[in-house]
Amino acid sequence: TFKTEPWLHQLVCVFIGLCEPRFLFMLDMGLGKSKILLDLITQAQREKTLRRALVTVPRLINIDSWTEDIERHSDLEPWPISMSDTEAKREALLCPKGDVTLIDYQGLHWALCNKKKGKKGVSLVRDDKLVKMAQKLYNFIGLDESHKLKNHENLWFGLMRQLTKEADRVYATTGTLFGRNVEDIWSQFYLVDQGETFGENLGLFRGTFFTAKMNPWKGTVYSYNVRMTRQLNKMLQNRSLRYDESEVNDLPARVYRRLNLDMSPEQREHYLRAVEGLINSGGDSRALEAPWLRMRQITSGYLSWKDDYGAHVVKFKHNPKLDALERLIDEMGDSKIVVCYDYTETGKMICERLASLKIDHEWFYGGTKDKPGS
Repeated sequence: TFKTEPWLHQLVCVFIGLCEPRFLFMLDMGLGKSKILLDLITQAQREKTLRRALVTVPRLINIDSWTEDIERHSDLEPWPISMSDTEAKREALLCPKGDVTLIDYQGLHWALCNKKKGKKGVSLVRDDKLVKMAQKLYNFIGLDESHKLKNHENLWFGLMRQLTKEADRVYATTGTLFGRNVEDIWSQFYLVDQGETFGENLGLFRGTFFTAKMNPWKGTVYSYNVRMTRQLNKMLQNRSLRYDESEVNDLPARVYRRLNLDMSPEQREHYLRAVEGLINSGGDSRALEAPWLRMRQITSGYLSWKDDYGAHVVKFKHNPKLDALERLIDEMGDSKIVVCYDYTETGKMICERLASLKIDHEWFYGGTKDKPGS
């Protein structure tokens, strides 16, 4: 039984997950990856095989959306770990009070590592005692947006490699298994099936699907052998299932979702001042306009004003809206996206964030020179 009725593709994924304790689900954004994991956790709890579930997510903002999904799709009790203090994170992770612990990859990194001074400064080193404690607590692990763990040399991968080793059930979800580099496949599959599909080490995977050439500056360079594509696709079917949006026929035409975001402390301070100005306006429509505009700017992440010295713009260090947009774009994979906004400064900030992420984009606004070309 389900708290919310699943779509057909979700039912298929849940059935496969019940039969295969280690599996990778590749679904486009909007196809309900989180509900699949929550239904699997719920069933494990009913069968009394669940100690506790750990779901790892890319960013802190993902924790909020996951908490909402847990309340919507299940009767499980979420245990979100979003505090900034490292010791508090560690205590919350190792002394959970809910059914599903939610933590971002960076937070997990801080919680299970210790600082160590070296010649190059302070670094984080994995604490194996803490890792073993986490292994005993969590026997169900969900890797949300597993492509964030594609780098096999990253500490995030090393931590998840240890945590998934002893777990009874491990499921990964992603909409983008790999981008330009096919090599990204190996690390994600290894975390799920411990090397059953593509081998226990990267060298074997490279030797099968890549050609090696010596480069005098870069050393050995591996290039994907396109003639192995059919064999690669066949092997992918061993522990994964792919659903494209076009293959799902029972989706509603459109689903609207409002994202509620918390303002940063800096934003909140300025916002309360603007609210005070709104209250002191006395209800005069002209006097209301300035504080109302200021409030909208603050929630967008900046403040602007003009004086005798010209126009000025101050941007807040932390912008929850841009963080949420980055998450949505990341989940969309290669899909085309249209982002609408009200103020030119907002559009400028969005473009700056996209440029920092090296995402190709076009900005269409009043100052665009070639409007038809754009």
